[in-house]
Amino acid sequence: MLLYIKAKSTNLKTHPHTHLAHYTMKRVLGPVLRSGSARILGMGCSFVFYFMVANLYGAGAMGRLAISLTLLSILSTCCTLGFSSSLVKFIAEDIENSPNHDPFKRLWRVLKLTCLTGLATALILFFLKDILALYIFNDPSLPFYFLMVSLVLVPLGVNTVLTAYHQAYDRPVLSSAMRFLFIPLWASLSITLFSPFLTDEETGILSHALGVGLSVLIGLFYTRHLNRSSGSIKQTSKTHHEIESDTLSYTGMLRLSMPLLFAGLSGMLLGWADTIMLGMMAGTHETGLYAVAFRLAIFIGLPCQMICWVVLSPFARAYHAGDKILQQRYITEGVHLGLAGGAVLMALFWLAGEFLLGLFGDEFKQAYPILIIIAAGMLIDVAFGLSATVMMMGDQQKRYQNILMMAVILNIALNMVAIPLYGALGAAGVTVLTQIFKQILMSGSVLRLTALNPVAGFAYVRLRSLEKNG
Repeated sequence: MLLYIKAKSTNLKTHPHTHLAHYTMKRVLGPVLRSGSARILGMGCSFVFYFMVANLYGAGAMGRLAISLTLLSILSTCCTLGFSSSLVKFIAEDIENSPNHDPFKRLWRVLKLTCLTGLATALILFFLKDILALYIFNDPSLPFYFLMVSLVLVPLGVNTVLTAYHQAYDRPVLSSAMRFLFIPLWASLSITLFSPFLTDEETGILSHALGVGLSVLIGLFYTRHLNRSSGSIKQTSKTHHEIESDTLSYTGMLRLSMPLLFAGLSGMLLGWADTIMLGMMAGTHETGLYAVAFRLAIFIGLPCQMICWVVLSPFARAYHAGDKILQQRYITEGVHLGLAGGAVLMALFWLAGEFLLGLFGDEFKQAYPILIIIAAGMLIDVAFGLSATVMMMGDQQKRYQNILMMAVILNIALNMVAIPLYGALGAAGVTVLTQIFKQILMSGSVLRLTALNPVAGFAYVRLRSLEKNG
């Protein structure tokens, strides 16, 4: 906060990009709090949803649901072809180059590609669902889960693209609600309403599918309404037209998005490979225990994620404008505020983690060591700052992709050894090790190629140095 006050008193009149500095001081903290409220409410709804599944149907059903939603997350990332990240960068650069652009043209092209890819992926999964369930996970109850995953792939891909679109146009509250609130809200309401009448464990995945469908309908309504109110502006800038001729074409957009597709897919695999491998090697019961502990532990990164969500688009503009001081300010504020919030949550899990796990059922209390290990890894991850944001928005997409792919390979190799020996505890330890490996490579790359320092403590020193040197 002191950095904002100082910027207001010294930089507004002299800063070469005053409008960006004004954006930082006046508009970041408010949207962070508002969009963060939507995210926190969404995580609360997710907690209710998983709580009811675990209590009503047990750890085995929880494990099957976790495997299915993990597969859904990975496949939906493939369906968007990397546009969920690159669309923010594209539109942010459009706005910076010229305000006279068509806000709907990029979105329409991305939606068409997403729907086609999602439909093809859904058909493949539909025909392979029995093979995956019986021969990979050895669970005859999974085909129905995989069927529901195939049905919601296209709607979830559309929802992800619409979220990125509104995020790029500085609508962080709406984009946060679409990404994190609507689906778990409708899913938790659905399972609450239907569980007294439907006693089968498939009620959980049906409720989630209904949540996805309703979320997409809300997203389409708001997108249509906002586009009508803002209007579509014809281009008048020759410079922007020249830029757009390359980046707005299908081939140009795909060329820039493919590294982010592989990076996003690698990130998904890195975050969920342990769940999939546990399901394959240790059974759905232990996977259910691990899934509950993991979903509690990810709260550690919530404050930092809230900040990243809001500053993604303005950071891309600051990068496009060449403003090093403003870029470092975003990084510095993000890492220190995120680390402070994560430390508070870590203390809460240390003191009351067993109690929180016990809310899901007595059998989940044995997952307390797993919770502490994963939470510690999440806190270390937060301490390395906004490295991923800098690399995605700062033209280091291919390097970002390569680092994540190396981390995925390391994660899978270590899990193949650790899970047979130590089960879920081994998977948790591997998650921490690969997070540290990934963040060391990413922060080192950011420092070497951009002279920005994302690591907690060092980020503040670097900001002071940039401000001093002007």
